[in-house]
Amino acid sequence: MQCNASELKFRHLFEDSPIGIALLDSGGQMRMSNGLWRSYWVTAREELKLKNIMDLEYPGDMAQTWLHMQEVIAGARATMQTEKRFLRRNGSVIWGRMTLSVVGAKTQDGPYLLGMIEDVTETNLAREQQLDRFHEDVNAGA
Repeated sequence: MQCNASELKFRHLFEDSPIGIALLDSGGQMRMSNGLWRSYWVTAREELKLKNIMDLEYPGDMAQTWLHMQEVIAGARATMQTEKRFLRRNGSVIWGRMTLSVVGAKTQDGPYLLGMIEDVTETNLAREQQLDRFHEDVNAGA
């Protein structure tokens, strides 16, 4: 398949981005994702295309994500950004700063969503450790 220079630039921008990126349909089904997005779940491109964003969510976070997706699709919010938990294939938790927004024109299937996830697991773990040390210090001084 022949690509023009503009398409080639876009592909490199998309694939080599320092943030995980996916294109989702209005039901949360993944249509396209970059390498970093796939690496969060350590799965193959074709396998991930069969998944819904809800399949990757930490069970307690699903309802909030679905509500926010519907608000973005309806135009009640331009974007949605939140820190949330996702489950890797091996069951371990990854914390991600997720941003969703509608992109492009509506199609028969509805609008498409651009999902971006930045891995903030280490930041959250460091924050938790600081909080634990603070509580230990407070309890030691009591």
